[in-house]
Formats: sequence, C-alpha cells, structure tokens
Amino acid sequence: MKRAVLVRSAASVAAASVFAMAAVAVTGACSSSPDTARTTTIITPDYNAFKGTANGSVEAFLERRCATLDCHGQVGRPLRLYSRTGLRFADDAQNPPGGAGTTETELQANFQAVVGVEPEQTSRVVHDPTNNPPQTLLIVKKPRAMERHKGGQVVIAGDDGDRCLTSWLSGATDFAACQSASAPGL
Repeated sequence: MKRAVLVRSAASVAAASVFAMAAVAVTGACSSSPDTARTTTIITPDYNAFKGTANGSVEAFLERRCATLDCHGQVGRPLRLYSRTGLRFADDAQNPPGGAGTTETELQANFQAVVGVEPEQTSRVVHDPTNNPPQTLLIVKKPRAMERHKGGQVVIAGDDGDRCLTSWLSGATDFAACQSASAPGL
C-alpha cells in the first residue's frame, strides 16, 4: 500500500511538471515584446525645497539625522545619502568628509535616492496628498518606526523632522521645522 502512494505521488509530480512546462510555453508564445517607447511619468516633490535655503531644508534634516556613516551614509544602503560629514560622491575626490559643504551633485543624488525609494507612490502623494497622504511612504513610515527600521525611531509623528519631511512631500515645505530638525544637538 505504501508503494502505491509513492507511485501515485511520482505520477502527480510528473503530470504537474508537464502541465507547468506547457503553461510556460503557451504564455511565452502569447506575450509581446516590451514597448521600448513606453515611459512612466513620475511627479516629484520640489527639488529646490529639498535643497532649501539658509532658513532650512529637507536635505539638511536628512543629512543630519540619516546620512551618518553608520546609517544611510554608506555604499551598501538602498537609500544612500551623501553628506559633508559622511559619504562623499565618488566623482568628488577633492572633497573629503569634513571638507566643503554637500555638493550639487551630492544633493541631486540624495534627491533621487529619496524619490527613488517608491517612485510611483511618491508621485501619487505629490499629485494628491489628501487622498494619498505622505504616511503611506516608506520614507515616512520607517523613521516613525511604523515599519521595521534598523535605526529605530528617528522621528515622532508631528515633531519637527516629521513635519519637515511630510510638508515637503505635500507641497508646502515647513522650512522652520526643517531648520529646527537639522539643528546641532538633536
């Protein structure tokens, strides 16, 4: 009796394998070539607000709180951030850590890294923050510790850092909150 069960199992596996190969062959025959002319438009938050002014910026907040060498300021991180005191852009060999301020190339790379975490969802948030609030984004959920974050909770919902980031994503950057959140001593 045990032998019959084994034979039946082997037959079932063989039949499933044949079915799977047939399904792959049919699917492959029906699929079309990728459309190389197709594009997806991503609406991004304001880059100028990201890099900010002397009165504060989203980038300064992220640099201060997230871009250290033991966090997102290292090559192996999915959200890689460059900063004056941390990781420097590879093409900027004349700009060592602790040297001159964050360069325009580094600012652009940081902006692309932040927007690139979830580009389609970021686009939805920027386009319609009322129906797609910033809290739906990993860039907000992880520092709030709503999602697993190796660095733990970095901001509390409603604090200056949180308002800096969420206001920027909503299109009305609170530069005072950004300046306060990036101040030394926090």
